[in-house]
Amino acid sequence: MLIALSDAALLHTLGYVLGFLTIASAFSSWQIKIRNKGKAYSTLHDQICAWWILTPILWTTLMFFPFSLYALLGLIAWLTLRELQAYWQTQSARMPVSLAFVITMLGLTFLLHFQNISDSVQQDIRWLFYLFLITAANDVAQFIFGKLLGKNLIAPKLSPNKTWEGLWGGVMLSCALSVAIGLALTSLTWPLLAVLGGVLALTGFAGDLFYSSIKRRMSIKDFSNLIPGHGGILDRVDSLVFTTPSLYFFLTSVHPYL
Repeated sequence: MLIALSDAALLHTLGYVLGFLTIASAFSSWQIKIRNKGKAYSTLHDQICAWWILTPILWTTLMFFPFSLYALLGLIAWLTLRELQAYWQTQSARMPVSLAFVITMLGLTFLLHFQNISDSVQQDIRWLFYLFLITAANDVAQFIFGKLLGKNLIAPKLSPNKTWEGLWGGVMLSCALSVAIGLALTSLTWPLLAVLGGVLALTGFAGDLFYSSIKRRMSIKDFSNLIPGHGGILDRVDSLVFTTPSLYFFLTSVHPYL
């Protein structure tokens, strides 16, 4: 607990995140009030508001590291089972439901490897924070760039909202953010951090697309309405399921540079 709270670089980065959330919340509220004349919240505003709940949960995971990793994994497993059991009665949905659960648990089990991903507990915590931040930022960036600039669909049959503009917008922002926070929190060089940001953006997108294909097989839009603006727990961790093992394998392959 004292490690996360005494890490000045980590706290400064968290401060920037909270500052961004504050500005984004105020801006989205203003957009709704002025342009939509007080009508129902937009999806983006709901997503931003949800992060005021998700961020403390993730920060608690860092403070009580490494024991919190087991609690977080157990919570996600329980919520996933609870979410998927609603579709188990449908015979045609059993195969995609089973596949979704197995892939989710396989991917997120790699969170436990972050206990020894580097030579110090402090750096392990920093890499976990980096993982959460880049994964979330990529999701938000792809959504925003897709809404603002998206014209060319990538896989309309799987996900009608995924565009090339959204994808590359997410890649560019992830690379830039990876360098910015990576230089402050890690010992990797900026070229490696830029590559890592791109890798996580692409694998995060692959995770999103994979779960979209599962939902299309099940003829649903979201797994549930647990998290306003995000959907269910699987709609929220879909990218993390793929970025977690990607970061682990990347870091273990460049271990001499850590």
